Order: sequence, then C-alpha cells, then structure tokens
Amino acid sequence: MTFPKQTLNPQSFDAQIIQYFLQSLTPHQAVITIIAPQIELPICLTKKEKWLKIDYDVQKFSEKQLKSWDEEPSNLDLCLCPIPILLFPIKQLP
Repeated sequence: MTFPKQTLNPQSFDAQIIQYFLQSLTPHQAVITIIAPQIELPICLTKKEKWLKIDYDVQKFSEKQLKSWDEEPSNLDLCLCPIPILLFPIKQLP
C-alpha cells in the first residue's frame, strides 16, 4: 500500500510501461508479507511495531532460494482474461 502521492492512476494503456513493470517483478525485488497466528509461524518475531506494539520480523531470502526462483520456468498458461468493458484488444505478452 502506498500513500496517494506515490500511487499512479492509469489514464491510458501503454504496453511499454506495462512490460517494464512486469519485467521489474523479480525475486530480488519482491516484498512478501505473511500474516498468520504466531503459533503457526516457524520463526521468531524479533521486532515490535512502533505504534501498535505488534511483534514482527524481517527476513531475506537466501541466495539458494533466489536462484531457485530465478530458474523456475514461466507458466505459459497464464494470460490476461477477457474484460468485456475494454474497448481495445490487449496483446498477450510473451
């Protein structure tokens, strides 16, 4: 979630911007948030949130995990679903 001044509200379709965005979605730039009861987490929560005093932790993926994720082939069955309100066709990305 971002603050409004960091949010981009699309006004038009730009395939180059979308392609750039999709290419930036890499394991090395991922931020994954897991919300679960602490008893179900196999980790030790070592930090406390400033205002709500909620316990949390931040962990990095290991190089082995990142490499494994990088080497995973793309799922070619994924595609954009047809949206009836679009007035122009969307070309499926390779």
